[in-house]
Amino acid sequence: MKKVLVVSVVVMQVMVLLQASSLAQSKGKKISLVTREVSLGKVHPGIVWESIVVSPESQRVAYIAEHGGKYLVVVDGVEGKEYDEIGKDMPIFSSNSQRVAYIARRGRGQFVVVDGKEEKEYGSSHLADLRFSPDSKRVAYTALSGGYMVVVDGVEGKRYRNYQLYHFFFSSDSKRVAYTPKVGNDFQYVVYGEEEEMEKYDSTENLIFSPDGKRVAYQAERDDKHLVVVDSVEGKEYDRIVGPIFSPDSKRVAYGAKRDDKWVVVVDGVEGEEEYEEFPRGSELVFDSPKLLHTVTRRGDELFRVEVEIKD
Repeated sequence: MKKVLVVSVVVMQVMVLLQASSLAQSKGKKISLVTREVSLGKVHPGIVWESIVVSPESQRVAYIAEHGGKYLVVVDGVEGKEYDEIGKDMPIFSSNSQRVAYIARRGRGQFVVVDGKEEKEYGSSHLADLRFSPDSKRVAYTALSGGYMVVVDGVEGKRYRNYQLYHFFFSSDSKRVAYTPKVGNDFQYVVYGEEEEMEKYDSTENLIFSPDGKRVAYQAERDDKHLVVVDSVEGKEYDRIVGPIFSPDSKRVAYGAKRDDKWVVVVDGVEGEEEYEEFPRGSELVFDSPKLLHTVTRRGDELFRVEVEIKD
């Protein structure tokens, strides 16, 4: 029995040495790299180098070029019209790499050019925040012309005089656009095309659409208190808030909330029974399914991975 045991140990030691030797050889083995190049064409002699942008799929290239004191956009080697100026950080590609847009100026007027076609000209105005929708089918931007407004697919939204616009973005299904106008020191939340007089807050942040694009939630601050607003309905006030987030089926809204130095998990306005000292930096609420979420918290000198099950 002892001989068998000794032999087994020796065999195991030999196998370990062979594996170690093989690993060392593989680490020291030289590899070869095969590089293939496909020319995307020579650039325009007047290229503005810092303007080069590559499409998301890395198959197309666009940039600004100067010619005789004028500026033009070159897409895949094809030159566009000449203008007095092309906007900063232009041009841009759509997410599917098929479309190109930029802001241009002719004389005193500014306008957006989409796929080579000029949209409405705004005289003595300021255009910004140009973007494509996630599905690449829609185009939106902000315009300052007698007030701030959002323009989507060439259609102007409500004009806000003496306002500034913040948190401007499309829903994930590309059907809705949300933004936050600010007047004076007050913020309010607006969905393009559904403008109505809303409650004003000292600040708003973390504005999100639900996955199906039908619901909206955001965090608001008023008189040093924080609250979550879901579909225009205010939740309870807290000292601090983490979130909010929607469940995958868009039916639930969850966030972390702090009151009197204690944190709780809140789902649809219902507070969890367990209290914690903090949500550590980087900790987030994550839905694993429509009725289950998790996060990481601290109570005293102990950390916890917390799972919260939602029961009807």
